[in-house]
Amino acid sequence: MPPYAPDSETSHADGRKQKRGCVMTFLVWLALMGAFFGIGKLPPVEREKWEWVSIILSIGLIFGVPAIGIIQALALKSYLDWSSAGRGGKFFYRVLIFLGCWCFGLIALGVALISIISIFETEKTILWWQVVGVLVLTFLIGWVGVFLLWYPFSRNREKTEIQESEDWALYQQRLIHPEFAALEQQTSLLLPAAYRALFEPESPWLTKCWTLYPRGLADDEEIYEWLQLMPAHPSSLRSYLGKPEPFLCFGEGEEECEFWLQLGPEDPSVWLHFPEATLSTHQTTQISERFSEFLAWPREES
Repeated sequence: MPPYAPDSETSHADGRKQKRGCVMTFLVWLALMGAFFGIGKLPPVEREKWEWVSIILSIGLIFGVPAIGIIQALALKSYLDWSSAGRGGKFFYRVLIFLGCWCFGLIALGVALISIISIFETEKTILWWQVVGVLVLTFLIGWVGVFLLWYPFSRNREKTEIQESEDWALYQQRLIHPEFAALEQQTSLLLPAAYRALFEPESPWLTKCWTLYPRGLADDEEIYEWLQLMPAHPSSLRSYLGKPEPFLCFGEGEEECEFWLQLGPEDPSVWLHFPEATLSTHQTTQISERFSEFLAWPREES
């Protein structure tokens, strides 16, 4: 699949918002901690007046604020794995995420362990469905605890900002320098002239996204989204079970689908291929008998 143009400015802006959110949550947690200990140092008579406040503060300290922090950490961790800027700042936020995840994770595991111990040490008669309910709840809490202990060491993004930029540069280079000869040599077939024309500088398929209407602009029951042109490169060759002719992926659509040409004739058929990860009923289907017909479909820029 061709890479999308990296939008570093937007990604960094979102990352800065996530950082500020995590810092604010951490400061709120420290403020609650200070208030909790402040109430604890009051004389017993005064402390009783603040009993309900202490309970609310303890719930916020142990569950409320950490839960919000964990949700924020899920988004921030992905940004830190992707971003290539600010190593010192990234280390601070990674430590913050580590402390938050491990604190909440150990609490979850502790609650799960106490729940299991309480089943065996209780003197009351417990019904079987109560035991099952406690075990299921304990398993879920324990799973959350294990996940939080593992999360700081996981990697949420397959590629970094630098790698995405390099992939985009390579994609652009292959797009403006099509390797028609290499494709024809590898397939022993001539490429259609209409396919070669896609890579001309004035080609509308080279840089634009389209919504295709096979039945006309007035009929939107069958439409296809064209997102990007695939480079004319040997890596774009495909094969399909039961078809001896090679296929050539020439475009990308929505839901990671691919537009294929069945090479051989001068005006080949066009196929739409969905990756196995999608829930498409038909993984690979023919959508046009002729490439010229496909190119002539009414379309709107999207």
